[in-house]
Amino acid sequence: MAKNGTVQDAMCPSFQCEEGSLLLGVRGGNGRVSILTKPLKIDRSFIEIVKDAGIIPEQQFRFTNRCMQSDCKQWTSKGCGIAIRMSHFFKSGYLSEPLPQCSIRNACTWHRQEGDRICKLCPHIVTDITGQEVAKYFDRTFTNI
Repeated sequence: MAKNGTVQDAMCPSFQCEEGSLLLGVRGGNGRVSILTKPLKIDRSFIEIVKDAGIIPEQQFRFTNRCMQSDCKQWTSKGCGIAIRMSHFFKSGYLSEPLPQCSIRNACTWHRQEGDRICKLCPHIVTDITGQEVAKYFDRTFTNI
């Protein structure tokens, strides 16, 4: 799995909001995630503020933490299942997008598994997305392909 670095230092770019995780990105009004130039450490106060505001953190933010690999429900015998599923969308025009800035690329599980091209899809991934949002997103994104 590790193209660069070790398995132990691999970072999951779609982790849960929990104390000790890092804030990787913020979801904008267009649904895309803007990756921060430097991840911010999540503490109890951030979690309380977000939850008190009625926000489901994984619907508005992306978090990163150490990749749990086989201890993660997304892990398969071939690697990260999210990255594998995302790789099916490469045909849909995302390859023309520029490579986004990323502060965890060298340690990212998805990047190590799939290479630079997965990075072009990364801003489109929301950790906790509703079925209605998925349908709306696919209607908007793939109608002209």
